[in-house]
Amino acid sequence: MTLDFQKIRENVFQRHQPYQNLIPATVSYQTQGFILLIGPEDSARLASALLSSQDKVTILATEAITNQDQAHLQQAMDVSQHCQVYYGKLNSIKGFLGQFQVSVNQQQQDIELARVAIRQPHFDLIIDLSQQPILQQDLLPVGYFYVGAQQSTLQQVVQDLPDFIGDFEKPRYAKINPQLCAHSNNDLIGCQRCLEVCPAEAISSVNFRIEIDPYLCHGSGSCASVCPTSAIEYELPPPIPLQNYIQNVIADYIQHTKIKPVLLFHAQQHQSSTLTKQLPSHILPIAVEEIGVVGTEHCLAAIAWGAARVLIVNNEAEMVSVTEVLQQQVNLVNELLLNLSLNNCIELIDSNALCNDDIANLATYVYQDKVINALAIADFVADNKRQLFFAALDHINHQTLQLERVIEVKHSSFGTITVDNDCTLCMACVSACPTSALVAGNDTPSLSIVEQNCVQCGLCQKSCPEKVINLQGQINLQHQQRTQAQLLQQEPAFHCISCDKPFATESMVKRMLTMLSEHDAFKGQSQRLKMCGDCRVRDMVKDVIDDPNKQLR
Repeated sequence: MTLDFQKIRENVFQRHQPYQNLIPATVSYQTQGFILLIGPEDSARLASALLSSQDKVTILATEAITNQDQAHLQQAMDVSQHCQVYYGKLNSIKGFLGQFQVSVNQQQQDIELARVAIRQPHFDLIIDLSQQPILQQDLLPVGYFYVGAQQSTLQQVVQDLPDFIGDFEKPRYAKINPQLCAHSNNDLIGCQRCLEVCPAEAISSVNFRIEIDPYLCHGSGSCASVCPTSAIEYELPPPIPLQNYIQNVIADYIQHTKIKPVLLFHAQQHQSSTLTKQLPSHILPIAVEEIGVVGTEHCLAAIAWGAARVLIVNNEAEMVSVTEVLQQQVNLVNELLLNLSLNNCIELIDSNALCNDDIANLATYVYQDKVINALAIADFVADNKRQLFFAALDHINHQTLQLERVIEVKHSSFGTITVDNDCTLCMACVSACPTSALVAGNDTPSLSIVEQNCVQCGLCQKSCPEKVINLQGQINLQHQQRTQAQLLQQEPAFHCISCDKPFATESMVKRMLTMLSEHDAFKGQSQRLKMCGDCRVRDMVKDVIDDPNKQLR
């Protein structure tokens, strides 16, 4: 009997519905239509004539007039009689739809323009007619429109403005768990990966804590993808239901076809139901809210769960920062798999591949490599992205070459540290480590590392008073060595010369003798540095009792 692979695939997706948030968390916007036009005065005045409610339009002239022709200037004046015009140096624009705060310097005084111009705490909408956009982030705040000198763009913005007046809601895309975050500890800054990749500048560090502004967030997903600890999680859908869905779809397809499929991640702007009918039958489309959510753990897990290949559809209009993150993730996974004799399993493809004229070409994306076809299908579960990543990697390694080598990877969240011989085992690094990767010894002074927990945040390095810690980016394929504590530094304990109790390391006491023996508190009494805290106090008290006037001399 000939199998109808197209029908089998349709039945698979009917049996496994993607997880949907029935009542997703949202944020609300409220606007009344107060508009601020910024840019050359003549351009702003002429633009105001296109707006229906001129009594709610304010103009901030920040650039020179574009045309000195008298007729042009007269027209600009005539059509903007009801608009208030202000002049001054623009200090800053902060906020979003319904909440834009604009600071202007007038006559050497900083003012909040909305309070002066419209007796409101904020403007609702901003149209920027400047030569260069005032706000430079890749994803601009909702309600801010950059027009420049493009009349066609201005016309489109004016046409769309009524849709931005009223009450609105949008999803709260991401949430953060501060307890898992590796951004800071002891007032030191460590991991900043989410700050570096957010195209909307919706993430900030406030009092050494990462905060996500849900009103500025566009949900690109890169923050969750690069977060090494799962402190930031994308909520549409949550990670665990997405993992379960991917695993179940692949397993069901293989069960009924005995063929390993190609997985195709795409943003929801492409309808999965349509793609299921159009794509070659060996390709399974997996929809995500934003393609930036797809990370290394999804790619590796898909291969371990039975996918022959993973394709990630990147929109050609996607922000540069998102594309760079995706490419870095793809490169890392491919480098790991190449070490395991699997070549080019993960690929970033352009969204044009999903156009009707090009979609047939996707039939060529089938991976017939004997190694990947021979991989047993994994059946593991994981509580977080890091566990998922390593569980998939260990499974693939065990099924292929069973390597025990270390693969050097730069600029990633995987690795270990090395410690120079000058380390005194003060354990400042242990208290700074946010992931419990560094472990202090018990009876014997020592420092160890659990490599799988190290996210290369650098907090240990920054907290080290001796500056003897070095970060080393790598992925260790030896499971036992990676998951168990490995000794970095160890030395004998120094015993108190009075009570014989161990209280420090020999190198630390030696360092104290070098640095403090000439200090006024220890001058002539350097032996006290060789005592534990209790014995040191007793010795000082005894000294005072024996000679009460000694402390006055």
